[in-house]
Amino acid sequence: MAGIGFELKKIYKKNTVAAHIRGGFYSIFVTIGHVLITLGVLMIVKTVLQDSFNSVHLEQLYSAIVVYSFIFPLIFTSGITIVLSRYIADKLWNRKNEDIASSILGVMTLYIAVFSLPGILLLGSAQDLPLILKIVSYLLYMQMGLIYLLMTYVSALKNYKEIAQSFIIGMGTVIGLVLITRNFLYQNEDIVVYLIFYFALGTLLTLIGLYTAVRKVFRQMNGNYFEFLLYFKKYPKLFFSNVAYTVTMYAHNFLFWSYSATKQQVSVFYFSEAFDLATAFAVYSILPAAVLFVVRTEVFFYDTYRAYLDAINYGTGSEIKKRKQEMERSMWEEFLYSMEVQGLISMICLIIGMLLFKQVGAPSLTLEVFPYLVFGIYLLYFSFLGGTLMQYFENYDDSMRSFLLGLFLNLIFGQLTLMMGREFYGLGVVFSSFLTLSYTMIKLRETLLEIDFVIFTNGALRPSLTRGRLEKFVEALNDGVEKE
Repeated sequence: MAGIGFELKKIYKKNTVAAHIRGGFYSIFVTIGHVLITLGVLMIVKTVLQDSFNSVHLEQLYSAIVVYSFIFPLIFTSGITIVLSRYIADKLWNRKNEDIASSILGVMTLYIAVFSLPGILLLGSAQDLPLILKIVSYLLYMQMGLIYLLMTYVSALKNYKEIAQSFIIGMGTVIGLVLITRNFLYQNEDIVVYLIFYFALGTLLTLIGLYTAVRKVFRQMNGNYFEFLLYFKKYPKLFFSNVAYTVTMYAHNFLFWSYSATKQQVSVFYFSEAFDLATAFAVYSILPAAVLFVVRTEVFFYDTYRAYLDAINYGTGSEIKKRKQEMERSMWEEFLYSMEVQGLISMICLIIGMLLFKQVGAPSLTLEVFPYLVFGIYLLYFSFLGGTLMQYFENYDDSMRSFLLGLFLNLIFGQLTLMMGREFYGLGVVFSSFLTLSYTMIKLRETLLEIDFVIFTNGALRPSLTRGRLEKFVEALNDGVEKE
């Protein structure tokens, strides 16, 4: 994340308790602050509107629309954001901010043009939903995708205060509207329409705030609106890796949504309430690892990695060997440290989650599968970090294989455990994630053995991109936008 390491080093340089506290809060805000704000809003709305729904059907419809509007845009944008982040990093390095500014318009246009279709087809087939609910649901779905895309640019910004303000204003609007109209919403037949409208309005304000903040930094456009598409040809494995990992996170949910003994349906939306609830809390339990990875990588590991690259380019054989050993030691120390700390946090989250579920009367299935999901997603996330480190070392092949293996195993073991019966539900995540992590660690070790050759020949062995259909298509798109 561009700029974060520099800021963290400045904060931690003082080496005081206050500096470490400040650095911790800064890291949390930059990495997962927007997630925490959104999660907080969802929980507050659910608490405020307790018993406000006059039927289980309406409550399930509201939950299903929100879940679909958050999960599917995340999946649809996952491949785009990872490639786009590489494009932005290269352009920042070459100080071509005009290309970055142009890509903002291009990527938003691409998402609207391509991913409007799934939302239109799904909502269009919902004959039992009123037109106004379809419209606001579509807007929420589309705006969440655009927010995910804009967050890719956020890491390149310096003024994180504006980013926080965007989410606080948008999500605060949702809470404000719910509180103001609480009595009006109580037992209202149209409560779902109003709530989804509130969320659509809130995400629109967040979207406008993020777009404004990004454009303040990247102002001048030069017409290369769709040049970033060439990076899909240059780094296709990055695209498939991130899509595979994101789908893997929810692969078991999709299986439960389709299995006759566990699936539920409201309108055109399939879900599994008990399993979805357990999955959501299990995913939230792993969020601290995202903070740890960014902090430990940016503050400690990256310097040793940079020193190793400098030694490859300018140092002697003995210096290269020394720097490589320092880098490897630093990498494994930070990786294992993150695993240890997150392991403790996951255990605490498991205990709190079990107590909370019992307190609120959660379904028994939620209590049964939650421990398996916490452990399985813990293993899965660290296989993701291992794959990400392979990408640091330009090993895109094994990184992609690791992510695809995780997806394949999750689907296979998930289906098997569903067929084996209720007592095995959730165990598929554990088995598949353990095997994926084992494979990833083996490939990461092999990557380090060959890293001297890979880094030294970086670029020399990579085929140059020839002018083909994609390049012509990108030029046509850019010309089309210019004429408009």
